Amino acid sequence: MDTIQVISGKGEEIRPDKNTVLQLLHCHEDSPVYKEFAKGYEKLLPRVKERLRPAAAFRTGMLPDDISSGALPQNARILYCIMTIGREVSDYSDYYFKRGDYVKGMMVDAIADACLFRYEEDVLEQIRKHCMDLHQGISHRYEAPQDIPMEIQKTAFDILNASKSLGLTITSGFMYQPVKSVCQIFELSDREDLFVLEHDCSRCERKDCAMRHHEMPLEVTIKGTADERVVYGESGKNLLQILLNNQIYINAVCGGNGKCRKCRIRVLEGKINISEEDRKSFSEEELSMGMRLACCARPSENCTIEICQEDESDFHVVGIKSGEVNENGRMTGDLHQCGIAIDIGTTTLALSLLDLERGRVLDTYTTMNHQRKFGADVITRMQAACSGQETMLQESIRKDLKTGISDLLKKNKLTSEKLKKIAVAGNTTMLHLLMGYSCEGLGIYPFTPVTLKLEKRKFSEVFGTTEIPDETEVFLLPGNSTYVGADIMSGLYSCGFHKNEKICVLIDLGTNGEMAVGNKDKIMVTSTAAGPAFEGGNIEWGVGSIAGAVCGVQIENNQALITTIEDKPPAGICGTGVIETMAELVRNNLVDETGVLEEEYFENGFPIAQNAEGKTIVFTQKDVREIQLAKSAVRAGLETLLLRYGVTKEQIDQVYLAGGFGYYLKIDKAVQIGMLPAELEQKTIAVGNTSLSGAVQFLLHEEEAKSILTELAEKGEEIQLSSDRNFNDLYMDNMMFGDL
Repeated sequence: MDTIQVISGKGEEIRPDKNTVLQLLHCHEDSPVYKEFAKGYEKLLPRVKERLRPAAAFRTGMLPDDISSGALPQNARILYCIMTIGREVSDYSDYYFKRGDYVKGMMVDAIADACLFRYEEDVLEQIRKHCMDLHQGISHRYEAPQDIPMEIQKTAFDILNASKSLGLTITSGFMYQPVKSVCQIFELSDREDLFVLEHDCSRCERKDCAMRHHEMPLEVTIKGTADERVVYGESGKNLLQILLNNQIYINAVCGGNGKCRKCRIRVLEGKINISEEDRKSFSEEELSMGMRLACCARPSENCTIEICQEDESDFHVVGIKSGEVNENGRMTGDLHQCGIAIDIGTTTLALSLLDLERGRVLDTYTTMNHQRKFGADVITRMQAACSGQETMLQESIRKDLKTGISDLLKKNKLTSEKLKKIAVAGNTTMLHLLMGYSCEGLGIYPFTPVTLKLEKRKFSEVFGTTEIPDETEVFLLPGNSTYVGADIMSGLYSCGFHKNEKICVLIDLGTNGEMAVGNKDKIMVTSTAAGPAFEGGNIEWGVGSIAGAVCGVQIENNQALITTIEDKPPAGICGTGVIETMAELVRNNLVDETGVLEEEYFENGFPIAQNAEGKTIVFTQKDVREIQLAKSAVRAGLETLLLRYGVTKEQIDQVYLAGGFGYYLKIDKAVQIGMLPAELEQKTIAVGNTSLSGAVQFLLHEEEAKSILTELAEKGEEIQLSSDRNFNDLYMDNMMFGDL
């Protein structure tokens, strides 16, 4: 049995649903008193919320031998939970009843019930997190008296020490006081992906309940994975959301808008109607085989599906090689202190383990950022967070990072006590999602972050658990603005902008196109909406940097000669393959200067290769347009930045091309399509993951780095391209292919 987990909520943060309140009062829109009741709800709601005292306690344990239940097996592993919204709200309802104002009394009571329902959602999410940390799932939810004897409420009361932890009392009939309190029992499972948390009305004895619905949870069986999995969802919800709610990763770079056509699934059993987006995405033969887009699939019955996506478990990410040594580092003695530098990219994650005493990188862990399932870019992530999915986004990144930290320590046989410091860099949105900060201010003018400052936190504050001692210091590096974050400041530090006499440029080509120009005296920064095309997003056959991704293309006699990552059979086209394809189409005059493919390839695209299933991987007219928009945004952003800084291309000493995409990009190909100016070709070098490098340097030179990074973040003058007339003109000028 683990320790009691106690949650104290805030009444003002509970947002009950008005329709739920009116439904509890059996008041519908066609009721003659609907307007009166709706007005009463608005008036009483703030008074009720002032009196809410939400709190919950839960704990895992075993079913006692003296509790006999046909539903729960003896010695079952269970989780006890009691939640309450306090005594004051019940007293407030009683106040009106005693005055004879029954309508207000019933209204307060209904609002209180709706608040308890809403608070339950928050508590269940906390239970989900707790079980995930324990590597447990939940197979069933039981409630007294319909499932189990009422005596279980006394057992839960005692096990959770509810008189002390929640301030409750219990009657001889096993009822809690205050009355707005409930007990729930959950059966634990070794299936980490299984979470049956919701109330099942079909088994409830309250036939007259205003909130009653008869639908059983929808059961979705997923085949084709390492082992068959079963998840549950609500009938009529789209399948992508059901999968996300059950922690099932599926790539949806457009955020589930039916545009990227990446979230492909095949229906093996059951029926899912064909949507208009499905008809645009699949042939008649594929539709008859059951192919669908998960974001547009709304199953109304139990079904069995297969996820039809390339395996991204071996996603290639640029990190830092082990063995890199600080010039003043020692090379002898046992390791007593280590640190971990972290770069949170929109697409990928990289973590480097450091020997802090020797100044040496011991190991690097890289993986994909599984938040990609919510969308490929920061805008779709912001939108997902603001639409109620912020907790899932936070848990996704926490899980990825904790896995990486655990892997590095375990592989290098280090105890958690030796981990002294962690430094985290990433763009502003990624750090907000990690910390659970509101993203509402990031997406609307004037684009206001919660914070951009250097932060020092405890491990549990950042990662939500105490798997690592709280003595481990976690630093969140500072950023400049909403769209020029800590990753760019870390990159500037890594490239030595704080000490450069000559004027240099940093360009980070990833999902976002951030760039900076300057030296130790003056720095200007900006961000341009390049979109996810450079990393395979929004490209018909685009994939990430996985084994089999087409990464090199040469066209001779209208035939494509390709190379793939790890020389595996072609699976799609990654970012560098996209640029090389575009450059070769331009070189061979297969696309004109306006971006129109030759007539032969206009309808069906230019064939690149055949995949293992015999399907032709093509580069389409739509793909050309995506690259056209992205490359023009980058070029125009750079030209605008140089113009505003007051320097010519000839005055630039060095261009640092950062990021995983930039690391593998052939500079001449970028110049050929006009993404980079020819004058800078010989001055441009790929420098890899400068965000991670800067975080490494922070850990090795903490005190110096704190002041330098803070100064860089404050010094950088941000150029807003959206309101810059020069950018708009340059954007149109650079749209063309050919001599620029």
